[in-house]
Amino acid sequence: MKKNLKFRVAIPILLIISVFLISCKSKNDENKKKLTPEEELQVAPENGFSQTYFFPNNTFTPQKEILPNNDILLHPEIYLKGMVKDVKSHYDVTIITDYYDNVNVEDCKFVVTAISPDTTSRRSQQYKIVFNDKQDKVISSEGEQVLKRNTRVLFKDMKFSSAGEAQFKVALAPGHGRFSFSGIKSVSVKVEKVKEELES
Repeated sequence: MKKNLKFRVAIPILLIISVFLISCKSKNDENKKKLTPEEELQVAPENGFSQTYFFPNNTFTPQKEILPNNDILLHPEIYLKGMVKDVKSHYDVTIITDYYDNVNVEDCKFVVTAISPDTTSRRSQQYKIVFNDKQDKVISSEGEQVLKRNTRVLFKDMKFSSAGEAQFKVALAPGHGRFSFSGIKSVSVKVEKVKEELES
């Protein structure tokens, strides 16, 4: 009898607690501010940095260099830079690519190379963008064009060997560097502190 009474008392209490928790969660969700595409790229200076490169005429064009023998050397890369102040911390490095849904290639391979401020440390990672992938986020509509965003965390828990200006070279992968393609608006690097190393 006592067990049944305890059970009858416990059920309403559990129901009240779960309703309260669900109510708090929904209020927290409502209070979360929806970030604009620009705000998504921002990083507080004490936590890292972000930088964006905008492609002229929304076109990725390899830069041409004419050598003394008149051969043409292509430089299909851009450099994104920012200050790293804290070498004790770990950082996540995210590459964000904004492109239009009428981009004239189906996919493209890029190589991103992280270069430490003292240039003694380099780390590269290749990744492939499949344009108009279902997971890419629609961030705006400009007339008949839809602007989408591809976001990729390339380096997790990365440490820098020295403080100063770090560089990230974004290049078309070998075999992709001999052509231009249109419909790509910008590429950004976001370097954000994720955790502190424990003091010894």
